[in-house]
Amino acid sequence: MVEAMDDSAIVTTSLPTCLSSITMSERFQSAYGGETNWPKSAAFLRNVPNPPSHLQVTSVHPAQPDILVQHDLSVSTSHIEFLRLSINDPSAQYHKLKGLISSFDFPSLQNFRLPLPALRRVLSQCLVSKLRPHLAYQPITETDAVHLDHLITAKVHEYFSFPFHFNSTLLSLPLSLHGFDFPSISRLNRVAAVNGLLRDLNHHIGTFRDMARITLADWTCQLNHCVFPLHGASLNTSFMRQQSGLPFQWRLAHDTMRQNGLSIRNTDLSFLFYGDVSLRHLNRTLHTRLSLPPQFITNLANAGLTHLFDIASFTLDPAKHDVVQLQPHPNVHFQNATTRAQEQWLQTSQWLSDLTLMDLCLDLEPLWFLGLPPRLRMQQAQDLINAYYAVSPHAPFPTSIPPGIFASDASMLPAAPSFRHQRSVTFSSISHSSALAMNLDCFRTSAWVYHGETYGLIASTIHQYNLPSPPSHLPSSPTLYTDHLNSSRIVSSALHLPPLPHQWSSLPGHRLASGSQHLQIRPPPAPLPTFFMDSFMLYSPNDGYIETSISSYLPSVLTSAAYSSPDFRPAMTMLLPFHDQHTPPEHPYLRASSAYSALVQLYARSDQLDTTYARFRRFGNVSPMCISGCDALETVHHIFVSCPVYRSFRQHATQTLITETSRILDSAEVPLLICRSFLQVVRCLFEDGSVWPQSLSRFYLGLTPPLPALTGLPGAKTSRLLVRIAHTWHTSCIRLAG
Repeated sequence: MVEAMDDSAIVTTSLPTCLSSITMSERFQSAYGGETNWPKSAAFLRNVPNPPSHLQVTSVHPAQPDILVQHDLSVSTSHIEFLRLSINDPSAQYHKLKGLISSFDFPSLQNFRLPLPALRRVLSQCLVSKLRPHLAYQPITETDAVHLDHLITAKVHEYFSFPFHFNSTLLSLPLSLHGFDFPSISRLNRVAAVNGLLRDLNHHIGTFRDMARITLADWTCQLNHCVFPLHGASLNTSFMRQQSGLPFQWRLAHDTMRQNGLSIRNTDLSFLFYGDVSLRHLNRTLHTRLSLPPQFITNLANAGLTHLFDIASFTLDPAKHDVVQLQPHPNVHFQNATTRAQEQWLQTSQWLSDLTLMDLCLDLEPLWFLGLPPRLRMQQAQDLINAYYAVSPHAPFPTSIPPGIFASDASMLPAAPSFRHQRSVTFSSISHSSALAMNLDCFRTSAWVYHGETYGLIASTIHQYNLPSPPSHLPSSPTLYTDHLNSSRIVSSALHLPPLPHQWSSLPGHRLASGSQHLQIRPPPAPLPTFFMDSFMLYSPNDGYIETSISSYLPSVLTSAAYSSPDFRPAMTMLLPFHDQHTPPEHPYLRASSAYSALVQLYARSDQLDTTYARFRRFGNVSPMCISGCDALETVHHIFVSCPVYRSFRQHATQTLITETSRILDSAEVPLLICRSFLQVVRCLFEDGSVWPQSLSRFYLGLTPPLPALTGLPGAKTSRLLVRIAHTWHTSCIRLAG
């Protein structure tokens, strides 16, 4: 029996067993005062020939348990319902969600419209909070999800009564892509599908995990010719039309990964090392030149030899650490003495002797060492770190620092990279006996400074255990200093000790981590800790293994793909790569109590503002010329940049922005020459000129030219100052436009 709150499902493999289980559960719950709501109950039969339309079940009387009562249950054979949800029925789920959206209305306030940030908050808290759990249980098709997004954006558009509809995708893009950060049903739907697939394959309950992996094995061998479907060439094929044999959620997850260059990799292929793999399956996965004739495999099966561990095992070559050779068993027991497998054993054993673990893994995973057991991989990683310590060219602690001290630190350049921006992460570990610096290039663009901080602590600990015991006058356990506050708190809490003081930033470990970023010879790469990862991990060629939350990573991938799509017209309107790359400030778009400027930006970036030229293009019923009498088309650019009627507004905004920018630069004590370069840009911000890409001002879209370079200031101070200037300019631009 499966129970959730007041709902329960009795799952059996035969009808008599089901009826008997219902009667016993009724007797059990009646003893505790429980009573089944029969009008809400139903029977679901799958793969039953000639199923009845109704099913009569035996229950007990609530007041007199000795009296048996019969109830009729409606029977469904097309789907299964649980928790008021049609399982594996995306169409029914879509209609349910569509009804929730259609019946939703924004708060009605007399003579007052809520600002755009308030609508975003209302949608997130009152509507999307209801839709999200439904999608987590049962995703819907991408077409239906996009249609639900259009229903939501239509409600937003109708609320403000602008004549032309804005771009629906733009509304849900993040601020970094000049969107408005509204929730997207399409993204929630795809994230739920991928999350669900990974949750099933790595489930903490063994029964659920085994069921998911059996389904994956069926997908691999029965539907995909023994080729792993979640990685490699299988991602070039769509399984969306595979109606039977695969849950819809899995098919949608596969389609999401296929369209976005993602995959799921198995980080534990040790079943190959232990030989726990079918010979027939193994032979099908090998390259043609390495495979054995199929008849040989059939003959081995007839002799009772079906798995690799029946006939061979792997051995480590002491002379070649990167070669794990397959060795046939010296005495193989053939169950059938007349089988031809014994006659062909010489050829079979030669085939086995020519195979290595790398041959077995390469078609499954480029990193062949994932076929080794996790504990062996961990030991090899520790040995590699100790070997790097032994040959490190860096100097250890000077004698002025007391003995018995270890220190670790990490460095990342740039300090705050954007999504999928290249970064360099290094970490250091230093003591009186040795010093080490390594890089985290193996993490690719998913590397972050906290990876380096944690790796530095681990490397220091590994090295300390490899050192001889200290003299008696020194403490048996040296002190490890770190400025990674989270790790310090975790360790201190586990040891029930007060937190360590963060006073070691002047020690050489800090300088070694940051200084190794600029060495001519880059520090060696740290080994990738696959032995501590889940068995199935999301993988990206750009970002490597995704160890962060899928719910935060995957939306970034999907929004980046949406912005790069040729169908997304606002990208051609804004041309973001040519302008300043700082993320706009959050306040005007997410928290402002009066946000008409943000609303104007929504329609301006969609190229949907109401101008005579726009009406002329759509309807042809008005003159396209400027209504102020200018001898020019009334385009958005003409109104905001060229029209003389609004020149006084532009001049006033320029003077105000010059004053504000000067105040910011003066407070930061920026050199006069650099101040002049910034102010020169401000003077041309609201007009066409050479400071703008293509010499066309686009301030009315919330865009600004690339900021001048700041030199002579510390890196962190420079970054904060540029962000402050960019936010000031952006706010001034959108306020002038709306």
